[in-house]
Amino acid sequence: MTTQFDFHLLGAEAPAGELDADTLLALVGSLKEVATKIARVETDADERGRIPKRTGQVSRLTIGLGKGSTVVHMHRSGVIGGLDFSVPEEQAFDERFSTLVRSLADESRPEWVSDSLATATRNLATALRSAAPAVEFSADGGKVCEFKTSEVDLSVWGAVFSVRPESMHFIGRLYVANRNTHRYSLEDSVGHQISLPRVEDDAELGQLLDQTVVATGAPQFGRDGQVSSLEDAVVKAVADDPDLSGADSVVGAEEILASAPGPDFDGGIALSEEEANAYLEAALG
Repeated sequence: MTTQFDFHLLGAEAPAGELDADTLLALVGSLKEVATKIARVETDADERGRIPKRTGQVSRLTIGLGKGSTVVHMHRSGVIGGLDFSVPEEQAFDERFSTLVRSLADESRPEWVSDSLATATRNLATALRSAAPAVEFSADGGKVCEFKTSEVDLSVWGAVFSVRPESMHFIGRLYVANRNTHRYSLEDSVGHQISLPRVEDDAELGQLLDQTVVATGAPQFGRDGQVSSLEDAVVKAVADDPDLSGADSVVGAEEILASAPGPDFDGGIALSEEEANAYLEAALG
């Protein structure tokens, strides 16, 4: 039997039983992302790349809103048309998910949580913070924990580089520039921002404003373990960088989309070839 998980959003600004559409989408997307990462662990799948069929089955979710109060219900959908029982990996999924949410309240990161899953958990914590000031989490009707979302320590869930690289690439849109101080900023397609405090040879960068570029420089890290800036960066238009395709730190679009929350090619919402092409065109700009 699948476990019914409930997130009771305490003090949410929306009327009872409702949520702002953007808030709901962010919450559902983060839940799907966490579910996929846990399912990869339980089915011994690679952390990245195309989602295997069994992983997709384990991580398939059904999500709804309760009536009368703002409660987000979630449970595994299981195999459509299959028998109503859980195999060990599905039971382990439910246990790990419950432990993971409880860890948000305890401000402790379990040893089995990879950097990839930690980042997904951080996204879930951020989505919950946007949804309500506090959350009561329960499993099969039994209260597991309650916590104030603003007090969740996001730094606990920051990805940590075991060996910090001396140089790395960052692809994003050049959205702020100050030619006088040689300071620029970039934002990638999912909203992550980094600063470029000192850019070398920036005389021609004005024409790249609001365009997708690749910046290469020495990464500086914030307290949460995330890259916050690139020092002494060299900035080029993506099309002008002949070495980009061979850079170790650049992840291909197919790999990114395969591990991202939302529709995937082996499960979830089915897209026609025309719809998939339109989605990729929009995602890649």
